[in-house]
Amino acid sequence: MKEIFKGALLGFALGDALGNSVADLSKKEIQNRWGSSGISRPNRHPVLNSFSNSGLTEEMCFILDGLLWANRVFMDPFLPVKRSMYRWLYNTTKLLPSPDDEIWLKRQPHEEKNSILNIKEFSGETDGVQTSLEVLRSGFLGSVDIPINDSGEGDAISRVLPVGLYYKGREDKAFSFAMRIAALTHGDRDTILCAGFFAAMVSNLVVSKKLNEGFEKANNILQQIPDSTPLVQQLIQAKTFGDEGESLNFENFVWGKEGSQSLLFSIYAIFRYREWEQSLLYAVNQSGDTRWTGAMVGGILGLIGESRTLPYAWIQNLKLHNYLREQAERLADAVKRI
Repeated sequence: MKEIFKGALLGFALGDALGNSVADLSKKEIQNRWGSSGISRPNRHPVLNSFSNSGLTEEMCFILDGLLWANRVFMDPFLPVKRSMYRWLYNTTKLLPSPDDEIWLKRQPHEEKNSILNIKEFSGETDGVQTSLEVLRSGFLGSVDIPINDSGEGDAISRVLPVGLYYKGREDKAFSFAMRIAALTHGDRDTILCAGFFAAMVSNLVVSKKLNEGFEKANNILQQIPDSTPLVQQLIQAKTFGDEGESLNFENFVWGKEGSQSLLFSIYAIFRYREWEQSLLYAVNQSGDTRWTGAMVGGILGLIGESRTLPYAWIQNLKLHNYLREQAERLADAVKRI
C-alpha cells in the first residue's frame, strides 16, 4: 500500500508541476512556445533549481497532515483538517483569521519528529489556490448545506486526494467527507459534488486498481444525490469520449464552472490513454488552469501504476519528493489504525 500512496502523492505533485508550467496559457500559446506536441517536462524554478509546483501541492499536503493529526488523537478528521488548513494559510501568508487561531501553530501530537510548519521546502506558492486562501483568511467558512460563495475552482476538488487514500475502500465515507472539505472554501454545488466523486474514485482505486470499477463506484454514489443528474450525465459522457478515443480539447467541456470542467477533462484524458505519461501530457497541453487537471490525472494514474512507474528523474527534481515519500508511508500506516 505504501507504494500505491507514494505513486498517488508523487504523481499528483508531478502533474501539478507540469500543469503549473503552462497554466493560464492557451493551447495555441503552448504550441507556439514548445512546438506542436506541447510541453513534455515541467519547467525548473530559476532560483530553487527544481520543478515549480503551484500552491495546490502544498494545500494538499496540509490536508494530508490534518488526517494524520486526527488519526493520532483518534478523532473525526474534520476539525484537525480544518485547523491544518489554517496552518497552511499561515505558512503561506503569515496571516490568521484571529489571534485565537495561533494555538494551532504549536506542535501537535502527531508531530513527534518535526512540524509541517518547519518544512523548508514549502515555498508559500499561491497560484491556483487564491480563493481558498481568501476564504480562510476571512474566518467565515462554508458547509455543504450553507455555501460560503459561488466559487468553483478546481483546487477544491483535486486537494481531496488524501481523503480518498485515507478512506481506502470506504467510498461512501470518502465521498461525504470530501464534500465537507471542499465546501469550506467553495460553494458551487457541482464543484462540491465533484470533490466527493474524485475522493470516492480514489478510495476504490486503492483497493481495486481498476479504472472502470473506480469510476462506477463513485458514480453510483453520486447518482443517489437528488440534484446530481446533470453532473452524472456529463461524467458518463466524458468517460465515453475517452473510451472511444474521441479527439477533444478542454474547450469542448463547457459545462459547469472551472473546477467541474477540470474534473470532466481529467476523466476524459484518463480514460483516453489509461497511462500516466500520455494522459498527463494530453491533459496539460490545453487551455485552462492545467494545474488542477495535471494533479488529478497524475494522482489517479500514479496511484494505479505505483511510484515505480513514474519517471525517476522527474521525481528527483521535485523539491518535496522526500517529504511526499515520508508522508505516504505515514498515511499508509495511519490507515491501518482506522
